[in-house]
Amino acid sequence: MLSFIAAGGLAYSAMVALCQGIKRHQVAVWGKPWPDTWHRGLRAYGWLALLLCLWLSAEHWGWAMGSVGVFGLLSLSGFALVLALPYWPKLLVRLGVLGAVLGLLGSAYSLWV
Repeated sequence: MLSFIAAGGLAYSAMVALCQGIKRHQVAVWGKPWPDTWHRGLRAYGWLALLLCLWLSAEHWGWAMGSVGVFGLLSLSGFALVLALPYWPKLLVRLGVLGAVLGLLGSAYSLWV
């Protein structure tokens, strides 16, 4: 169960990172763009979090259902992000950081056990 929650946190943080890796989305949320190194770092983290989310889902459900579960988690996290972004943009980005911490702790725990 913990790997499923960690995969959900990583899916959400990956969506936030990939969205914040685009300058116009950063300007929409923060009012100014960040340096280019942040863009590359956020995109790299987003793709790595997606791969880790796939691995955690495959560990939880197996590879046959885990790959389908990843698309469900990505759809839910993207849908939640798009619906709530006009109302609480900065809070949603901070929740993405919380999702990243939760996902990385959950993946470290699943590696340990």
